[in-house]
Amino acid sequence: LEFGVTRPGTVLPFQSNLGIVTSTVDGPLYQGLLDALADGSLPLSRIVADGRFAVTSPADLARAVDAGVALGLLDVSAGHVPALEGTEGGPVAIPSSFNRAVVEADALGGRAVALASELTGTGYVIGDLDAALLHEATTVGTAGLAERLASRLATSGRALQRDGMRVDDSAEQRKLVDAACEAFLKTTLPRLVNVGVVTRSGPT
Repeated sequence: LEFGVTRPGTVLPFQSNLGIVTSTVDGPLYQGLLDALADGSLPLSRIVADGRFAVTSPADLARAVDAGVALGLLDVSAGHVPALEGTEGGPVAIPSSFNRAVVEADALGGRAVALASELTGTGYVIGDLDAALLHEATTVGTAGLAERLASRLATSGRALQRDGMRVDDSAEQRKLVDAACEAFLKTTLPRLVNVGVVTRSGPT
């Protein structure tokens, strides 16, 4: 097994909402883990051997890695996941017929969408809104993504929420749509490419 940073670019302190409890991790040990895994995932033996953890016992380091996984700071994979590279690219596609079917069926379905990654040997979970954006990006393209998402939301009868409250004002809803598209293109889509769920082809 290898361990990597779940969301490249994560900075400390890192907070995780575990139902009624919010946990926070911070400090030099966890910063060391983020630094050590900046170039991609590593097995625990390589993490323990890293010189930056010389003053930390292997048992304490293993517990920190375990806590990082439990909180969602770190991810586990059955294979090596390289560091996240440039976000620029051409058309995108979903090579797995299983993943294509899941994205098409569960986009805007009101629940998280789990996609299979052959690279990591595990699932990769995205939100149903990101699933709708992924479906649009891989079937039509990324140009005009916000307009198509806004139209799709209107057709579905779904409305975006802010602070747990439904947003019905059209201007405010469009701001949320634009923000969701920006986050998808800058964060979610590159990460899906990084773990092999999505492939890119050709220049921009």
